Amino acid sequence: MAWEALSVETKITVLLTTRIGQLQDKFKPLSPSAFRTLQAWLKDRSLSIGDLFHGEHPSIAEDLAKDDIVIPPIPLLLESMPTLMQALDYWSGMGIWVVGETDPEFPVRLAQRLQNTALPLLFGAGPVEGLGRGGVCVVGSRDSSDEGCRFAVTLAKRCSAEDITVISSDMRGVDRRAISAALETGGRAICILSNSLEKAVVTKRHRDYIRSGYLTLVTPFSPDARFRVANAMRANRYQYCLSDFAVMVESRREGGVWLGAEENRKERWVPSFVRQGTDNPLGNQALLSLGLMPLEDHNLENPEVIREYFAHRIATNGIGQQEVHGQRKAGDEFFKLFCEQLVGAMAAGLGTKSQIQKFMGIETSQFDAWIGRALNEGLVCSKDDGESLETIKQKKRRN
Repeated sequence: MAWEALSVETKITVLLTTRIGQLQDKFKPLSPSAFRTLQAWLKDRSLSIGDLFHGEHPSIAEDLAKDDIVIPPIPLLLESMPTLMQALDYWSGMGIWVVGETDPEFPVRLAQRLQNTALPLLFGAGPVEGLGRGGVCVVGSRDSSDEGCRFAVTLAKRCSAEDITVISSDMRGVDRRAISAALETGGRAICILSNSLEKAVVTKRHRDYIRSGYLTLVTPFSPDARFRVANAMRANRYQYCLSDFAVMVESRREGGVWLGAEENRKERWVPSFVRQGTDNPLGNQALLSLGLMPLEDHNLENPEVIREYFAHRIATNGIGQQEVHGQRKAGDEFFKLFCEQLVGAMAAGLGTKSQIQKFMGIETSQFDAWIGRALNEGLVCSKDDGESLETIKQKKRRN
């Protein structure tokens, strides 16, 4: 992405938060919490990050110092702009782009689900628009069994055949096998990285798929970042939050894969399945006992349309029932069941009235009547286009 194409807000955010070669000796980038503190301070004064470099910046700097908000000296930041431009041009030459959270390309679902815990930038290569497509998050331990890896490959191939994006990491084992299986069968994939984007874009198994538009590599960290456990843990969140639902193939009762699944379960970002088989590891057994939906080999082989199968499982499992239950008024049992399946279908990624009606298989007149009642009672909201729906929780996050 060329220097001229970047917004002022994104340029300054890169400068403030990213480690860039020569600049590391001049000033230390802001930590995520320090950046959010600065951002909140500016917002309270109807200012933005971009205002730091405008003509009033001396007075802004004085007020920041009075409130103990520490940032690098603004004159020093201004002097560093040519170095930043060189770094961004270097990355652009490698096919690496950067998107800031205020840019229209930044995935809405990340902002809604992670809110202020999301890092303010995304670096990547490949189609940036693919980040908003959703898909299935496929995760598993790096030392997963042969049976687990076969399961992941079967799932990825089924998703590929129906143009469902596979979302995972580049960790060896289940994650890498799922990404490869999707790409090798003509499907799309998003690979979340916690380090070394610069190396990943030139890796043989990635570069051709990036060029052809089937693979997107993305990371919230600097393209030259080294591996850190804390970054790997944070990257787990992005796999879940970019997806429509998740499938946990294999997990132990400890480690990053387990903690990622647990965080998703507690935060309720996306509905989750866990593989159930004859060789179930302890982690899988524990996740099943905690309420994740079981998924067996025959579940992947038998359904004619895997997308509809998953949507039906999620809806009938009652995902989102608690949200509806707390808001709905008295009504007949059929309408209550409709509401539960409605929110479940929306949690599965079905967002328009026509998609939901087709999934539920309800006659148009009855569907319109129940949708109208759900809207009138405030159980769901209609977006500006009149066709798309969202839950109350989704609307609050968007606003």
